[in-house]
Amino acid sequence: MSHPFKKLYFVWFRFGGGATMGCYQPFLACRDLGIPATVIGEKELYSKINLIKDSAIFIMKRRLNQNVVNMLRNNNNKVIRYAGDGYENLELDYFKNIKNLNGAIVGSESYKTKIKQTSPDIPVCVIPANHDMFLDDTLFQKERNKKFKLYFGGSRSSDGLLTQGDLGLKKSFEYSEGYFHSLAYIEKNMKNKPSKEIEDYVLSVASLGKCKMLEELKLSIENPSRYSCHYAIRAPFSVSDRGGPYQKYMQWNTKTGGKVSTAAASGANIVTSLDPSVRVLIDQNYPYAIDTETQYFKENHDEICKEMVLKAKETFGTKLWQDGLNILKDVKNRTRTHNITLEYVDFITRLYD
Repeated sequence: MSHPFKKLYFVWFRFGGGATMGCYQPFLACRDLGIPATVIGEKELYSKINLIKDSAIFIMKRRLNQNVVNMLRNNNNKVIRYAGDGYENLELDYFKNIKNLNGAIVGSESYKTKIKQTSPDIPVCVIPANHDMFLDDTLFQKERNKKFKLYFGGSRSSDGLLTQGDLGLKKSFEYSEGYFHSLAYIEKNMKNKPSKEIEDYVLSVASLGKCKMLEELKLSIENPSRYSCHYAIRAPFSVSDRGGPYQKYMQWNTKTGGKVSTAAASGANIVTSLDPSVRVLIDQNYPYAIDTETQYFKENHDEICKEMVLKAKETFGTKLWQDGLNILKDVKNRTRTHNITLEYVDFITRLYD
């Protein structure tokens, strides 16, 4: 199959989940799918910028300055930005002022609408977050089916304002916590290596199950597939107050729904808010979803979250529980890295028409 671009560059700027799961895993999918692709970091982008031509440049989250965008465009490249989960105020300002950007990928319809209101000329596509391709929902299936076990995965809110999905989460829920970072070996040991060395490691070691750190992580208590129920509650009134000209920084419309896709990939249910990005994947018919946009929730959120966790616990193993799992089976298929990568490529290809 031919493609309108010479190569698809996945470009990362901070070596974390965005780089490993958002760049290297789609790169692996591209290799499987016969799509010419590579991954480079910020330093290599700048050092090789005059050599990158006739290609599609997938920018992971960073708000590139105008000069860099122009330099890439001048070499007949298409520049596409994965907007990620940045602060809405800053994001919309960026899209309003940037020129020459070919397209943007976001996680929710509301985020797309807000961008189009101020920047109607930028093509915007809604694509949900992929789940980690190294998760395996068969590995701990018996463990999940045996007992209700609650899990909160990922990073915590650093500002104490509960924007990472930990709103209403209490110690009394007796939950476990962890971070399944499947390519952590690269972050710890290789992030300053040339991109070719990292690519070779991902292709010949990690993807073939030869990475000792990854294999140990799969068997550890941090593996989300060990838990029958996950937790991710956010609300539009949870904002970061950093002061300065913007005062409050909202992420309600910009979050990407990754915790729901992770639960689905793990074979688990999830107590979840219906964030704009979550509504791309499920709706109010999902039995453990909470509408957190109401005034009633704002005034009673701790009690409502507690009641939903209790509902999940009491219905564990029942028909309602299975209904939830069946809904998430569709989410798992939609958010497979290979399927999400095909959505990226389809959107990018349409930019050449």
